Amino acid sequence: MFSWRNVFSVVSQKFGRKLHLSKIRQEAVIIDGTKIAEQIQEELKMVIDTCTNAGKKRPKLVAILVGNHPSSKAYIGRKMKAAKSIGIESYTIHLGENITQAELLKEIDSLNRDPSVDGFLVQLPLPKSINEREVCQAIIPKKDVDGFHLENLGNLTLDNNSIVPATALAVKELILRSKIETFGKNAVVVGRSKHVGLPIALLLHADGKGETGAMDMTTTICHRHTPHTELEKYTKLADLIVVAAGVPGLITKEMIKPGACIIDVGITRVKMADGKYRLMGDVDYDGVKDVAGYITPVPGGVGPMTVAMLMKNTVTAAMSNQEDTKQSDHLENSEAFWGLARRRITRLFVQLRQSERILHTKRIGWTICDYPRVLISNDSNAIEMSKPKILITRPDIPVAGLNLLRKRYHLIIWDKPEPIPRAELLAKIYGVDAVFCVLTDKIDNEVLDHAGSQLKVVASMSVGLDHIDISSLQKRDIKIGYTPNVLTESTAELIIALLLATSRNVVHANLAVYKGEWTSWSPVWMCGTGLAGKVVGIVGLGRIGFRVAEILKSFNVAKILYFNRTVKEEASNFDGEKVDFPMLLQNSDFVIVTVALTPQTRYMFNSWAFNQMKKTAIFVNGSRGDVVDQQALIDALKNNTIAAAGVDVTTPEPLPIDHELLGLENCVILPHIGSATIETRNEMACITAKNIIAVLEGNPEEMPAEYGKVNS
Repeated sequence: MFSWRNVFSVVSQKFGRKLHLSKIRQEAVIIDGTKIAEQIQEELKMVIDTCTNAGKKRPKLVAILVGNHPSSKAYIGRKMKAAKSIGIESYTIHLGENITQAELLKEIDSLNRDPSVDGFLVQLPLPKSINEREVCQAIIPKKDVDGFHLENLGNLTLDNNSIVPATALAVKELILRSKIETFGKNAVVVGRSKHVGLPIALLLHADGKGETGAMDMTTTICHRHTPHTELEKYTKLADLIVVAAGVPGLITKEMIKPGACIIDVGITRVKMADGKYRLMGDVDYDGVKDVAGYITPVPGGVGPMTVAMLMKNTVTAAMSNQEDTKQSDHLENSEAFWGLARRRITRLFVQLRQSERILHTKRIGWTICDYPRVLISNDSNAIEMSKPKILITRPDIPVAGLNLLRKRYHLIIWDKPEPIPRAELLAKIYGVDAVFCVLTDKIDNEVLDHAGSQLKVVASMSVGLDHIDISSLQKRDIKIGYTPNVLTESTAELIIALLLATSRNVVHANLAVYKGEWTSWSPVWMCGTGLAGKVVGIVGLGRIGFRVAEILKSFNVAKILYFNRTVKEEASNFDGEKVDFPMLLQNSDFVIVTVALTPQTRYMFNSWAFNQMKKTAIFVNGSRGDVVDQQALIDALKNNTIAAAGVDVTTPEPLPIDHELLGLENCVILPHIGSATIETRNEMACITAKNIIAVLEGNPEEMPAEYGKVNS
């Protein structure tokens, strides 16, 4: 069954994380709200295009502008321009400054009743003769894309699903997409308005037990009248400060903790000494950026994100309105109602006889039909629920793979950006026929017990299966799918890039340019180690290791050594020599790890191994984090036991921002992006989907990659 919500969940993909730099930052990372807003609007455009191509109505947004306030006209212009760019049908109703409140309310009532309008807003401020609160409350909640209606604010307070004020949602999205750690951290919100400060505080302190995603921050609300000495006490303890007080330059560098994240919501037009005007935020940007870890600029921070979130609210309202129309259709009389009710109750009992259970669930990040909806479902819903069920543990699975499954099966998609929590996995896996998972999902005996006997296949969108209890699945005759052959090229390319970035100081050289350290040519500045004439040792000569060796041959290396369980005849293509582990460590200038993680290889690179290596050696890990004793690696780098390291995998993933490994200048760290090419990820998603289809259609022998039948 086609669903706006399913498409929205799939298309809202997380964008790649920035490279972790091991060198300590001197200035704050600038959170580019303009760039992130463009990404979000691109995602929304994909959602709208997909849905309209499938015959769904295009979302419609209306703005009401009263009077000719220059700022209001500019804001409306930006909103309408954004709507047009992503495919939202939109227009502005421009009313005169002398309009009465009754006339304005009549216009609002007309839009409330218009079924073609999904959402609308009244641009504030309004003339003094009009009560803004009464106007905001006149907009029905489901069309209130500003999120100002008391019902929407009340639902937010109770952690229920609702339309959230766009600026508050913008702040949350900036934090999430910038990977700012929030769990258990301290937050201070400076500003207490009911449309900005309070909703932001509610989102920051949410525990995730309701329908609002958890941020789990200890949150304090201050405001412009908090005594400055008291305000400073709170802000100095804060890991995150959101400032929305409307007081230019209120927060200075003396008031913040080093490394804190600063989100500046305020924007004021200030007349400068030269008579010109300048837009200023509530934060002394030039001073604070030297102390903070992250900071938003003004303009270019929260402002463009607020517009993007307004667009997201409009699309959300369109989803909800179309679902309501489909389910309700405004029954005209009781006879029609009871006739429909009798037919649907009869169909419910048929479903009960045909199905073992009906899901009793709230919508907590799941695209799934809940119990009350069965009573008002139409025939297509009943058909949908009778299809085999597939649990998909991430929302950002490439659409190419999901499209293979969508028409055949009932998809249950976890639609929050973070990995599915263990408790949710255990609760939601019950009764599914297949699981589409990724390497962050631990599938063990406990999960299988919760799943039930009808589970037929677990397909992982990964080449490694160390997150899956293989023996438990095999004992239950559950098929295991994975994607072993598709990521060889992309991972090998990444390993070579990581090796060169580490050996040639690429990351530090790039950073030096932006820090102004490139002042003149120097004979020794940023000199690194070349590959030509060096000995390279590869631990694990599987497909990826073999491809790395083939590429390295073109760099004129002197010798390629490899450590593997068996002799690889094909190694003669690059004059490879099989040696034992100690000999490889002792003779290699570069040691590259591409071995699979097994009980035998876990922590094989320990203190002993690093002490066997040359002091000039460079270590590169492109396999799994647990192949390395990470503390032993840290010690080896700090004590210069080895020269440097480049790693694409760590333990844990992601690393906490204050992790010791990130403070080492002789280590380059990537966020596990070995297979991160568009082509590879699309192919991985398709193979995973085809593994599931083969099993559910009764043809397991047609699985593209069944574990145990594909050579690793």
